Amino acid sequence: MKHIRLLIVLLFGAYIAHAQAPQLMNYQAVARNGSGQVLANQSVGLRFSILDGGPNGNAVYVETHATSTNQFGLFTVSVGGGNPVTGTLGGVNWASGNKYMKVEADLSGGTSYTAFGNATQLLSVPYALYAANGGGGGATGPTGPQGIAGTPGTPGAPGAPGAQGIAGPTGPTGATGAQGTGGGPTGPTGPTGATGAPGSGGGATGATGATGVTGPTGATGATGIGTAGPTGATGVTGPTGAGSASGTLNYVAKFTPNGTSLGNSQIQDNGTGIGVAVAPSATDRFLIDAGSTLLGGLKVTKTNTTANSYSSNFSQGTLVSGQNVFTNLSGTFNAGGFNINNPALLSLSTTQGYALAGVSAGADTLAAVLGASINSNGGYFLSNDAQNRANPGLVGVSTSSVDNTPGAMGYGMGNATVGDSLVLGLLGTYDVNSKYGTGVLGFGYGGTPPTRRLDVGVWGSAENIGVEGISTAGTGVQGESTDDIGVVGYSVNYVGVYAEGDLYGSYTVGDQAATGAKTASVPTSKGNQKLYVMEAPGVWFEDLGNAKLVNGVATVNLDPLFLETVVIDEAHPMVISVTPQGDCKGLYVVPNAAGTGFEVRELGGGNATINFSYRVSAKRLYYQDFRFGADLLGSANDTRSASKYRQAIPVSHSEAAAQVGFKGKSQPKAKQSGTFKSPFAQPNVKSLLNK
Repeated sequence: MKHIRLLIVLLFGAYIAHAQAPQLMNYQAVARNGSGQVLANQSVGLRFSILDGGPNGNAVYVETHATSTNQFGLFTVSVGGGNPVTGTLGGVNWASGNKYMKVEADLSGGTSYTAFGNATQLLSVPYALYAANGGGGGATGPTGPQGIAGTPGTPGAPGAPGAQGIAGPTGPTGATGAQGTGGGPTGPTGPTGATGAPGSGGGATGATGATGVTGPTGATGATGIGTAGPTGATGVTGPTGAGSASGTLNYVAKFTPNGTSLGNSQIQDNGTGIGVAVAPSATDRFLIDAGSTLLGGLKVTKTNTTANSYSSNFSQGTLVSGQNVFTNLSGTFNAGGFNINNPALLSLSTTQGYALAGVSAGADTLAAVLGASINSNGGYFLSNDAQNRANPGLVGVSTSSVDNTPGAMGYGMGNATVGDSLVLGLLGTYDVNSKYGTGVLGFGYGGTPPTRRLDVGVWGSAENIGVEGISTAGTGVQGESTDDIGVVGYSVNYVGVYAEGDLYGSYTVGDQAATGAKTASVPTSKGNQKLYVMEAPGVWFEDLGNAKLVNGVATVNLDPLFLETVVIDEAHPMVISVTPQGDCKGLYVVPNAAGTGFEVRELGGGNATINFSYRVSAKRLYYQDFRFGADLLGSANDTRSASKYRQAIPVSHSEAAAQVGFKGKSQPKAKQSGTFKSPFAQPNVKSLLNK
């Protein structure tokens, strides 16, 4: 039923006169679908409610009908002759105030009723019911005789069994019965017998005697006198072994490939520093040649494949690592609720320092820290702040005075093979378990933070431009939301959201709303000036044109493409105005029955031949029943006091700027499309990603 509308032609007839008039009101309508097509031979369920005092008053009478449309989609019922639900039509007190009728229908013939439009006030004809009840003026007639008692109705079905009653209290415990027969009582235990005397086996062992006193140490004897004997002759030198050794000073030796000789390795040790594939440095204790490829000069391979093999080096619960750096780990590490599986590099900081820092000071260099991943995220930064200090997971700072030098940049370089594939340079989101959050928050000079919790993908706040998106062939900024706001732009005296595009400056799917006037900025000799859009409580489309009256008659057929966008029927007639461009008695219009055009005729049967212009207004298709409508983002209370008179904007640019306090900034930088230069050299980044 979402796309079905009940297009109602309300034809009330009252057969109410004097006291004996029937208590009925005729109701007739035509059922059409959302495209304006007649629903012929269709079952229809209806519910009518008479409301007291206003369109939202209490229902004093409710009845339902089940009927069907004819081949023209037309159906007719008599209000008062349906199935009563609440009260009786004859019992309505028409003298107590205004009465309104609410109509609800189920065009599938069921009872899932949907209200169509607001309740409509019942005017003079239905109030004949009041007159039928005496009008409140004449005296009350005598009571009629008691009618014959009706036949007793069929007894109703027995009611359902009542609920189980509450259980009564438990009775007292009965007395314990006497001990049953089955043998005499058990006799007492006899006394324990006396312990027997120890057996014979020899006499007791005697006591050990005391140790005697140690005597004094004797004196050292004198050294003997005599001359030393001669040294023996040196033995013959044995033959040279099969091995050999040769090398360079400070090089650490290694076995050569034959396994028997020693030679130089790539490690040098000069007693102060150690170098690998390079001479030791005077300032670096350990120096490794970086090599000539992107594979790097150092590679550490894990040797322990046991899960959590590094658990003895740090505590996963307290994030304590002793300032160690781990590479090529095996297992899962939990950091603030986020699991890191088999990290290639893990560095933890237990002080107010950085766990990882990269500095690049050369001219035209790449990023100091670059994270690249073949199938997932290149880098992940997490803030596990338990002190509510609002510390970010990633900070990007730029001190450059060169234009367009960002502190942090997302650069999407993928080659999308599908038209709607997303190649993202920067993705901002937040935990879906959080009720509110902001994916990306950006502040410029003069920017202010949001004052309330929002569900926002990107929030930008600045004195000039909060969020800027540039695209030469796609979409600069896209905002989507299923429950709140897709894009929010705010500026005190400038532009909240600025959009520029060769095809569309902005494109929205759904209705657009603005609390101020909607304007078009058009070029003139005095600069761009504003032209304002006319507003109406309903949603209208218009078409204008010119035609010619010949012998007092002209036929105007509306554009078929225009007719595809509007609804023109008895419930939604078009509004036509004509202006003659010559002398005549006056003009009037006669719409054709199909609603596809109209005739223009001269008054008084005239036969003038003149040109005329016309203007046609018709309700927009799918919006034909709109009239006002609550703005759910605004307050539900009386908001008139919060509005104020807006002073007219002067034609002069300087006067207009002075009136609104405009600071004379240049046009938004989005005008400079194509001038943004990436700080990353694209060929170098591609070479990294292709490895």
